[in-house]
Amino acid sequence: MFKKLKKKFLLMNVISIACILLTAFFAVGFLTVQNTNRDIQKELSKTLDVHFKAPMIPNKEDSNGPESISYLAVVDKDKTILATSEPSFVSLNETVYTSLVEKVDIHKTNGYFQLNGRYFAYKVQENAGKYKIAFLDINQQSDMLKQMMMAFGLVSVISLVVVVWFSNYFAGRAIAPIQSTFKKQQDFVSDASHELKTPLTIISTNVDAMLSSGEDTISNQRRWLDNIQDEVKRTTKLTNSLLYLSRSDEDYVKQHQIFDFSLVVEEVCLMMEVQAFEKQLQLEPNIAHHVQVNGQKELLEQVVVSLLENALKYSEANSTIHVQLQQDGKYANLRICNPSPTLPKEKTERLFERFYRADADRNSQTGGHGLGLSICQRIVEIHKGTIQAISVNDMFTIKIQLPHV
Repeated sequence: MFKKLKKKFLLMNVISIACILLTAFFAVGFLTVQNTNRDIQKELSKTLDVHFKAPMIPNKEDSNGPESISYLAVVDKDKTILATSEPSFVSLNETVYTSLVEKVDIHKTNGYFQLNGRYFAYKVQENAGKYKIAFLDINQQSDMLKQMMMAFGLVSVISLVVVVWFSNYFAGRAIAPIQSTFKKQQDFVSDASHELKTPLTIISTNVDAMLSSGEDTISNQRRWLDNIQDEVKRTTKLTNSLLYLSRSDEDYVKQHQIFDFSLVVEEVCLMMEVQAFEKQLQLEPNIAHHVQVNGQKELLEQVVVSLLENALKYSEANSTIHVQLQQDGKYANLRICNPSPTLPKEKTERLFERFYRADADRNSQTGGHGLGLSICQRIVEIHKGTIQAISVNDMFTIKIQLPHV
């Protein structure tokens, strides 16, 4: 599908550029021909203004043919030459003039013809039954136009080759994000279907168990109902997370306000101390006072809660979780560090992908869906901030940077 899309994109681009080039070259060529033709007619008109002093044709046998200059002849209606004129440095014999006159249609005001491989333009002016004919050797102009057309053709071919190469390159660059997004969407649908399939299967199994013992009382089937209720809660949480991720940024930006982020982090740390104590963990906060940010308090509180919950889940007993909030210039920097086996770089880079689990077995045991960090990233980006995961030396760190007010 994407190969066809790339080919269509490439074809449309090449056709568009080709049309632009052809239009430009045609316009330049047309204007050049028009200007050349105007200059030729202007030169012929000047030649027609020559005043004759000699009524007869001089005998000029030493000429080798016409040069790239203008000539003038006066003929009658039978094309009999009555007089000629040319510049003093040129000498043409009668045969040459006769050949030139024979090519002329005296009933037309102007025209073009070819003689002995050379191109001529002429202009006719009638006066009292006589015809004054001006000739201009345009071989030089003709050669110039031919060279120009050859140059245009060569430039067109080279330009199209370059355009095809660049179009192919940029078509690949343009389609790559679309292809990546499409693949992520496919993976998202597949993972979401899988996540929903598991609780539905469990619910279906428990319902079958209840139906197989239909005469039992509700109290005897309590465990099946509890299982169903637990799975409904998990499914509800999953669907709410998916709905949250699908909402647009504008839905949240409208609710932004300035608040003290330091108090939010302190409150979350106090709330989590009980859970940390139960798991034999220690929270060590280092929070600067009065760090102000502009945003939605509830969403950023959700980020801190989610990150601390992850830290509590994946930290070994008798270890310390560090929470640090500092103001650095225009930014508020939050760091949450907890001891954890070092993750490979490729896994660390994928932690914020939806449904991605660096340790799928452990994540399934803790009841996670792999959406927590995706939601945190979404919230931070809504607040024009950045979030980064670092795993080095058996220490896992989440760094968040938010614009400081």
